Amino acid sequence: MVYGPAFQASNIAQLVHMISETYVQVSDKYLMDRMSNLTTLMSLEVGSNQFVKARLELQKGCQEAQKGILELVQRSREEFDEKIDKRIDSINHNLKSVLPTPSREEQKAIEDTVHKAPQEILKEISAEDADQFG
Repeated sequence: MVYGPAFQASNIAQLVHMISETYVQVSDKYLMDRMSNLTTLMSLEVGSNQFVKARLELQKGCQEAQKGILELVQRSREEFDEKIDKRIDSINHNLKSVLPTPSREEQKAIEDTVHKAPQEILKEISAEDADQFG
């Protein structure tokens, strides 16, 4: 059946897109400014008042960034899960009208595929690729 592999490929593509989009947001919002502050910190004399002040500001910014990154990742994950659920509903609705009713075994296999964690899907695909080309 083509449904399982096609669905897995689609999920993986969406997962890769979500991860890369989140990385870019984290980098733009939280990392780049702090990285540029490091050059300022490195140019100051260790132990000077300016150095201590800059280090404390950087430390505070890093703590804020850590909190913001965790919130951003959680929000991205929730949005990803919602999109996947909507796609599943849409696919199921559209396919039911054109495909014959699957057997119980096929239905179970489809449900198992849909409910697998992305990491498990990646492991399966990697194992399949190794078998195919090995």
